[in-house]
Amino acid sequence: MPDCRWVGGPETLGLQGRFDEACALLDTVRGELGRDAGADGFAVDAGHVIALVSEGPEGIAWNERLIAFAETSNSPAAQEWLGSL
Repeated sequence: MPDCRWVGGPETLGLQGRFDEACALLDTVRGELGRDAGADGFAVDAGHVIALVSEGPEGIAWNERLIAFAETSNSPAAQEWLGSL
C-alpha cells in the first residue's frame, strides 16, 4: 500500500502553484515506491492534476510525459488514464 503522503501531496502542491515542489515530490514518489509497488496509477493521477492547473505549453508537456509513462507502465491503473490524458 502506498504511503498516504504521496496520494494528495503533489496534487495539493500543484493546486497551490508550487509546481517545482510538486515535480520534486513526484520524482521522490517514483523513486521510493517504484513501478513494482503498483503506484503508477497514483503518479499519473497526481501528474494529471498538475497538467490541468499548468498553463499552456507546461500543461501540454506534463500530459506528454504522463502519456509516455502510462504507455510504458505495466500497471492497468496507469494505463486507464490514457483516455483522459
